[in-house]
Amino acid sequence: MRSGAALLAIGDYDTAASEARGVLAADRFNLDAQLILASALSGVRRFADAEERLQAAIATAPQDPRVYKALSTVQLRRGNAKAAEASLIQTIKLDPAATDARVSLAQLYLQMGRAADGEKQLRDALAIAPDDLEANKTYASYLVSTNDCADAEKYWQTVAAKSPDDSGYLSLADYYVWSGRPDDALRVLSKVAAKDQGGAARVRVASILYDRGERSKAAEMVDEVLTHDQSSLNGLLLKARISLDNGDAAAARDYTHRAAEVDPDAPAVREMLAHVNAQP
Repeated sequence: MRSGAALLAIGDYDTAASEARGVLAADRFNLDAQLILASALSGVRRFADAEERLQAAIATAPQDPRVYKALSTVQLRRGNAKAAEASLIQTIKLDPAATDARVSLAQLYLQMGRAADGEKQLRDALAIAPDDLEANKTYASYLVSTNDCADAEKYWQTVAAKSPDDSGYLSLADYYVWSGRPDDALRVLSKVAAKDQGGAARVRVASILYDRGERSKAAEMVDEVLTHDQSSLNGLLLKARISLDNGDAAAARDYTHRAAEVDPDAPAVREMLAHVNAQP
């Protein structure tokens, strides 16, 4: 069981499935093994098999909320939003304190355009677990999307404090830039710049400096980052912007296309692609 769970966590789905089947050969009603096997099947896109496994698990453990939560994940991956909604509601009915299910249901509602329902689930999750990382992150993002700038800050601060790495501080800095508070962003970035292995914080600092008119310093900083990490998405996009401002559309297109190779679906990449492609 421990081996199967560890293999599942690192994405070795085939071996995880083999371990789970080994457990089920000895104990065919072992619910944890059934959940691992279903997750492994889902990981290799055998969604119908995974859902069939979970439906069988429900028959043996109809009051266990974990089965319905796992089922909702498979249903979401299959694109069956209504079925996933029903499974998440059942999860919460069986375990009202299941904040992960409430956050998943909130995210589903927000994607469906049911903002009021989504916000209610997020508020309920935060009432149960005020420090829950995913609940704070999702609610903060929702508030930003609705331009509720003032209320979002405390949730981004919790994200920064509770994140296991520096990503939370980077998100908080991005929030401060978005809300027109670059000095606060620089203050936050200074906390992580010293251990900024991938250059994510330094690129953000460079962008702020560039906006302030310190363009030579900003260009030098982002060039240094790209020397060590040629796949820095924000670094490539900043170089594209600098190139455009310098009248070098060809270089801007090159940097943007390199950014698209890193993450073609990023909204900032698509926006910059449209911009550079419109240049003469």
